[in-house]
Amino acid sequence: MEESDSRKWFAGIQRRIDSLPFSVFIVLSTAVAFLVINYFFCPRYAFWQGLSLPATWSYPEINRATDAVEQLKRPFEPIDNPTNDVIRWRLLFPVLCHYLGLPKEFYLALPHIGCLITLGWVAIVIYRESSSRLVTIAATILLGTASWFFISMGWLSYFDSWCTLGLLIYSFHPSRFALLIACLLTPWIDERFVVALPIVFVVRGLYFDRPLWFTDKSLIYDAFTTTAVTLPWIAFRVYLIQTGSDQGPSATTWQVSLDQPGMLVTTLWGWWNGLRMLWIYGIAICVLRFVRNQYWTLACLIAATLLTLILNLRFACDLSRSVSNLIPLAMMGLIETIRTPAFPYRQFLSCLCILNLVLPAYHVITIRTIPIFYFPYQRSLQYELPFEFSAKYHNQRGVEAWMSNDGATSIDLFSAAIRIDSKMSEAYLNRGVVRFATGQLEEAETDIRRAVELTPDLYEGHFQLAQLLVKKGDSTGAINSFQTILRNSPPTFRRRDESEKAIRYLSSAP
Repeated sequence: MEESDSRKWFAGIQRRIDSLPFSVFIVLSTAVAFLVINYFFCPRYAFWQGLSLPATWSYPEINRATDAVEQLKRPFEPIDNPTNDVIRWRLLFPVLCHYLGLPKEFYLALPHIGCLITLGWVAIVIYRESSSRLVTIAATILLGTASWFFISMGWLSYFDSWCTLGLLIYSFHPSRFALLIACLLTPWIDERFVVALPIVFVVRGLYFDRPLWFTDKSLIYDAFTTTAVTLPWIAFRVYLIQTGSDQGPSATTWQVSLDQPGMLVTTLWGWWNGLRMLWIYGIAICVLRFVRNQYWTLACLIAATLLTLILNLRFACDLSRSVSNLIPLAMMGLIETIRTPAFPYRQFLSCLCILNLVLPAYHVITIRTIPIFYFPYQRSLQYELPFEFSAKYHNQRGVEAWMSNDGATSIDLFSAAIRIDSKMSEAYLNRGVVRFATGQLEEAETDIRRAVELTPDLYEGHFQLAQLLVKKGDSTGAINSFQTILRNSPPTFRRRDESEKAIRYLSSAP
């Protein structure tokens, strides 16, 4: 295609996009951003099947979801797992879904729904600033290539998308009622909303061109509304901590100690991966304010950002995820470049968008780093999961549990193996043997018959079935199973002699 033809084609695409109704365009840009981001930064969705496999619960994709599902059943019960007791008071969605009777599948899908809604709000704000639909699409993609989106899409029951939505509504919605609702509800989704209040308060003032000084009435009203709504929540949490009712690690200990070897480098690496090229917009807004001699505004921006980062270190050890609450600052930096005359914001945005799509991204926690790969790679990995996700692993663990006289656990593990591989005859046979030994004769017969149906030459299965039929008093069926062994099994099969003796005994019995 020649250059002139490519320009005509591009112009045609732009005309079609421009002709769309506003609401249709917002939905389209949201969907495009959602699909593009998930293609380049695909969740390890194959790990989600581990939600029903206790041996895999150490993986972050499902670790929190195991307790979140239990919280959905009993919202006000304590969380016994110290890894997840941080969700003890994140009650908004568990309570709503519990009392509305919504299924756990919908509850676990809420973070993904939150991603779509948050991207939609980003698209609305950016379009109102730029009046350019292509800029809106690019900006929506860029602002989604950050940790808040990766976590919400990949780690089940992490509601970072809704927390980010609350922060962005606080920052960029003109209605003080919307601000009130964000302050009222979002702390019950994630308390990191309260941690980020310094930065979003400053960003809101910048977005609406208010002097960051308390001679401005709108600023005073915003501060009063924020304080009046969030202070009771803060007082409630402080009371719980003081009375010992909230003893979670995030409430009682400093989560990230920079004096540990290598922790400073890990922290900086985590902060970078939380936003990556979006940090450029945080720098850009500071530079622009400095050039305009707005030193007080610059001081407020820097102080609020540093305070937010320090509070993040106090409350969270998932370093890349914790800086998601600076997304409003990055978005304000983008808007600032749009508002700056003669600034080449389109080219700037295009470069940053491309870079954030192609640069590697990682989840960074204090104890490990997890890479995020693109969709084709993740799709190929679904056939190369860690051994803990395999039916063979759970079958082996089931045998070990049975050898340790733990019949209930062994049945659970064999059942897990069958859920992973519904055609694993060995797991059916093992579960049938355990059920036979524990007196569950009907269930045992079903399992053993399924095992020999799947693998007709599983002669141990035929032998166990014959034994079970003897127990049930079905001599004819037992003889048929023993005869199958003698007729088809190799001479080396260890049960042949027992089968011959059993046939003679059953045939001579009255």
